[in-house]
Amino acid sequence: GGDLLVFKWPKSNNTVTLAIVQAGEVTGGVLGDPAPGSARAAPRILFALQAGDGAPEEIVFEDEQASGFLARLCVWPTSIGPDADLIMLFGLSSVWEDTRISCLRITPAGAVSMVDTGGARAELGYFELADLDGDGLFELITSRNLDGAAGGFSYRSVRSFDPDMDFYLPAPGKHMSFFREELAWLDWVVSMRQAIQDDPEEYLNESGMGPVYQAGYQGAVYPFDSVIELPETYTGAIDVASYNRRCREAFSLVRGYRDDLADWLAGGEYPSAWKLSR
Repeated sequence: GGDLLVFKWPKSNNTVTLAIVQAGEVTGGVLGDPAPGSARAAPRILFALQAGDGAPEEIVFEDEQASGFLARLCVWPTSIGPDADLIMLFGLSSVWEDTRISCLRITPAGAVSMVDTGGARAELGYFELADLDGDGLFELITSRNLDGAAGGFSYRSVRSFDPDMDFYLPAPGKHMSFFREELAWLDWVVSMRQAIQDDPEEYLNESGMGPVYQAGYQGAVYPFDSVIELPETYTGAIDVASYNRRCREAFSLVRGYRDDLADWLAGGEYPSAWKLSR
């Protein structure tokens, strides 16, 4: 199957049409190893762009960037007018690893070029865009897993767009207020983890597909299962000692990142998770 998306330039009748086609299929196992004797062809996304009435042009990506399913696609103009370029970002989902965020720049004449996203990767291919400094250019915000558990806690990074050099590059120093808010959230996570550990029944939600520990922060609900230890008296099939060790390790990663972020905001080195150097 496939989809056709039509984008229109600001204050102009100029358009670009994006065709997205899913190719390949999964046979055998479901989100796991193929069944014995079967083969799995990794799903791929095929893209084609048509500017105005011009001929469609296939967009060719590296293999890694073209496998999986389309998770998110966003487009923003570099200015409000017919001379704007369109910046198109998309992420492809993968159940096995974080995936690279890709970006195209499309001129009103239909010329297409790749934009370097500075190695940006995100969980399940999901990302956010926000004009954090009000300059009309949208920052790329991505999340990466922090505690090593599927569905656990994540940390976020910010990349700023340079319209002259055609790339997104990490720019944490330009957005200190963003990371101060991130630190406030992490402080809440650390304190709430202790509150749940002290009184787990108070935060247990059994209304969904299974019981989960969760708590709310500024209108959003966060699961805490990855960092909450079971009581030693637990009688289920889980190896309590091994499970609790993983929970302690996961929480140690969360708390360690919180401490690194606080140190950087106070003038110290970048958090090690960012893999940046001054």
